[in-house]
Amino acid sequence: MRYLLLAPMKIKPMSAMLVVAALGFAACGGGDTPQNAGGSATALPATTSVQAGSNDPCSGSLPTDLFAVEAAADIPTIDSDGEASTLGVDGVAAILDELFGGDGSMCALEVSPGVQAAIEAIRAAASQGDRSEVRRLLEQLIRVDLQAVASPIKSLRSSFAAGDLQKARDALAASKEAGRQGEDDLAVEALEQGGKHFTNYAETAIPATDDPEALVFIAKEALIFNLDGVYSEAIEKAKKIYELRLKEVADRYDPCTANRDEFQELVRATIPVKALGGDSSSGDVLITKSINISIARANGEEHPDCEDPHWVLTMTMHMDTGEGVVTFSWDGDFVVSEGVIDGEGTGTLLGTAECYINGSLVEASPVGGTFTFKVTGTQTATSAGESLVLLVDGENAGVELTPADPTCAGIAEIGRNVLSQIPTLPLLYYPEGFSIEVTGGLAFKEVPMEPYTLQVHVQLSE
Repeated sequence: MRYLLLAPMKIKPMSAMLVVAALGFAACGGGDTPQNAGGSATALPATTSVQAGSNDPCSGSLPTDLFAVEAAADIPTIDSDGEASTLGVDGVAAILDELFGGDGSMCALEVSPGVQAAIEAIRAAASQGDRSEVRRLLEQLIRVDLQAVASPIKSLRSSFAAGDLQKARDALAASKEAGRQGEDDLAVEALEQGGKHFTNYAETAIPATDDPEALVFIAKEALIFNLDGVYSEAIEKAKKIYELRLKEVADRYDPCTANRDEFQELVRATIPVKALGGDSSSGDVLITKSINISIARANGEEHPDCEDPHWVLTMTMHMDTGEGVVTFSWDGDFVVSEGVIDGEGTGTLLGTAECYINGSLVEASPVGGTFTFKVTGTQTATSAGESLVLLVDGENAGVELTPADPTCAGIAEIGRNVLSQIPTLPLLYYPEGFSIEVTGGLAFKEVPMEPYTLQVHVQLSE
């Protein structure tokens, strides 16, 4: 039997699993609302304004605020006590935080030494009350120095050369300092300049990476510069990759045999898809099914979906002797448990025999009989469905024949000696079994047994 390696569970009210720190990132709005691949709106984060020169959005923030955490909060799961619960907002946020354990592409970079030195000079002038010098130094930094800054530093989350990315980071620092000094026009100018550099970076970075976490960081940082188009492109690609990851996990997931780690992998693959508004149906269905299976087993029952599948086997062979036809039929069923086939059935035969009495031919007598047989073998998965290797053995059956005409009763004894060998033919011809390909729960095959042909039908029982 197949079994789910999850502890028996009780249903209890939802409880918070982990509490995460409040997120400090505020994003910029503006522009058209991006559309996702399915045509529905991909909403921008709820906090939609970062003023130029405000608190550094790179400080201590993870991009989980780009996800609709509430959309995934009702995902059922199994807590550490083996009880059914829901993730809740805190649980979803905690898992998303684990996905984003580092800084983003731009925010991972330090401000260039030359820019940092200029900022310190600006602060020194400000401390002396020299506002004209502050303005002059800011203009020098934003309009001259930033244009010359380039650094070989690379992003911690990608392999892209950080020229434009470094300039974007430096421009953000300059914008923050200009705002701090009350020079709002220069703060806006620096922020716009940083946006141009970040756009240049994103044009190369987004097509070149298949790391969805890196793409989410790019989306977050795009909003710092009011780059809604870059945000949309990065977040949509991330969503598609998350959907592909979920499909891969769901395709290999069996809720009847899954252990706790496999279940948690499925949950973690489902969360980002659901929280980004993607198609999470494959994960949702399997998660719910896993919970229902565990509840059934906790109640001492087996879930119908986890019962070993039953198959119906029908085989037919017609033997034309030239003096009559004998038809053999095998009717049975079998189950497949962990790839091993086991079953049995009853066969019938029906034919005619000629009977001579005192040299005269008497009307042909129908002769019938029954036998039993065993079915064994193996099941393997194939790209098109599955393959069954069947061994059909009636060797120990013994055929009981019944002549219809008592006048020719002796024909039955002769027939028994000949016909009792027929049920063993499949095994005699194919001692290792014959294979049959199954697609959609159905299969048909003609197995040659010279000079006759065995017709085999296999069907998954409903």
